[in-house]
Amino acid sequence: MIEIKFISLQKIKYGKYKARLFNEKKNLVLEINKEFRLNELGIVGQEIIKAEKKIKEEEEPRLL
Repeated sequence: MIEIKFISLQKIKYGKYKARLFNEKKNLVLEINKEFRLNELGIVGQEIIKAEKKIKEEEEPRLL
């Protein structure tokens, strides 16, 4: 499971943002390169869920 302590929003264009998620040690955990408006912060949550699934799949050994 991804542990996120800090979220950094970077303004790209007028009213558009990009998010970076950091862990407790301020190491970059995930960077969301999609542009979104502040009222669309649900996109950040969706990207976190996708990243958690991807990391979980990489950590678990595959059964053949």
